[in-house]
Amino acid sequence: MGPRAAYTSAMPTDRHPDAVARLLVPSLALAGCVRACLWRDTTGVAAPLSEAQRDSHFAASPLCGLTWTLQGGGWEVEAQGQLRPIEHRALLGGPRSRPAHFRSEAGVRSFMVALQPEALHALTGLDLAALLDRYVPIENVLPGVDWRQLNTQMLAAQDEQQCMALLEAFFLPRWRALQQERAPAPE
Repeated sequence: MGPRAAYTSAMPTDRHPDAVARLLVPSLALAGCVRACLWRDTTGVAAPLSEAQRDSHFAASPLCGLTWTLQGGGWEVEAQGQLRPIEHRALLGGPRSRPAHFRSEAGVRSFMVALQPEALHALTGLDLAALLDRYVPIENVLPGVDWRQLNTQMLAAQDEQQCMALLEAFFLPRWRALQQERAPAPE
């Protein structure tokens, strides 16, 4: 499936004129599974980013998330302001009972996916209660060959369009198969 012409929306930002943040809308066929995707790219900024311009804040949410950091790295900012390094480039996050605060390096490219918790559980069998307020390496909890291939492809992607195409190619057949299994039998 090729990229759609109008699937992105620029997110308003007054933090830095060269920073890119885009909200991407998944295919309607994934509406019950993928809520939204976010692309963040600060690699093309002309002037150095301040600490505040490298911060990202996420509200408490029942949604789960997948994050691939294609370039750069960062830290989780803990309650007392301590920085905990994010050591993996492909992460699965569970539901959040409290807000989360992250700080990136000066130049970072990342692709984030918000997933319905019921859909993630149905597709993976994961115990989401064990993931509450946690981020774990995808390969530690979803070690199948197909997930490893997706991680490799996502981390090598050139831009948000390629990430979106890879995500949809991976999730669409799995989500459709699950929906067919759940469909009531004809009478």
